[in-house]
Amino acid sequence: MRNLIFIFVVLCNSIYAQNSHLSFNGITLNGDAATVYSNLVKKGFYQSTDKDYTVEGTFIIPRASIEVLRTEESNKAFGVEISYILPTKWGMEATKDTLVDYIQKKYKAVWIGGYGKDKYEVNQYITPDKTKGVFILFHPYTYDGDGRTEFPITLAILDKTNYMNYIVSKKPHLEFLGIPINGTIDSFQKKLASKGIQIDTQRNRYGGKGIRKFKGNFYGYKGCEIDVVYHENTNIVFRVDVFIKNAPETNDKIMGKIAYQVGDYYKKGNLRSVEQWSSDYSSCKIKATRYNGEVEFDDVLGNINISSVSITHSVTVSFWDDFNDTRYY
Repeated sequence: MRNLIFIFVVLCNSIYAQNSHLSFNGITLNGDAATVYSNLVKKGFYQSTDKDYTVEGTFIIPRASIEVLRTEESNKAFGVEISYILPTKWGMEATKDTLVDYIQKKYKAVWIGGYGKDKYEVNQYITPDKTKGVFILFHPYTYDGDGRTEFPITLAILDKTNYMNYIVSKKPHLEFLGIPINGTIDSFQKKLASKGIQIDTQRNRYGGKGIRKFKGNFYGYKGCEIDVVYHENTNIVFRVDVFIKNAPETNDKIMGKIAYQVGDYYKKGNLRSVEQWSSDYSSCKIKATRYNGEVEFDDVLGNINISSVSITHSVTVSFWDDFNDTRYY
């Protein structure tokens, strides 16, 4: 009897482990990427000669390219990316509708938001339980007269557990005073406390959901008001606002000092920062990237916006983490 109970428990755990991860075409998106890849080949897809861990064939429509998304170090699968290149705008829009219909019927996926970036439109979906699957649809803006001859469209189907564990937790983030702008608001608060930044009890009473208010020193300026903004549904932080008030210098001088110190911080970290001042010198944007040279889509860590608050000697500095700001997982 004891052995039977043990076998039953093992089987239940195994079933739970399999069912706790998202599947694609009957293949669980978990474990070794090579296994997921070979299972796709067994399903009738043929191996691509152009890209590793990629198969080609018909998925919903012909000429689909399906790549197994995986971690670089452990080679663990966390999803698949299905791509098409269509010859017409109409074909791309029809494919978009077909893919959305597929994830809505197959996974009961619901739309949770979208945004535009670099002439592309990104739409995000998630399974109703919010713990299993994430879907990202990526395609050009669908307007006429842009001179395109090819219309690419991509759908990423991601197992949320593995995606969060292997990608989000390892992805570099914009930093605030050396602290990555990532993680829950409670964990972020503890890290701020180690820097001498404490909760501002009086102001925090009126902060409301999605914002927590602190006070502390910032690059030599004392008693600054510091607001940390986080997503209400996940508690993940994505922005830090610093308010420097009634400083002895002019606004331009404060902004110049902060821009220099922040830019210098990223350069010392073997990163690249791009400063961009407005025409009236009332605002400055610093884009922090991971590599020198041309900035790619995923290279951007985030933006630091420095601007005058008023005619008094007051400046606001906002740190926006690119990943957590634009993705609502």
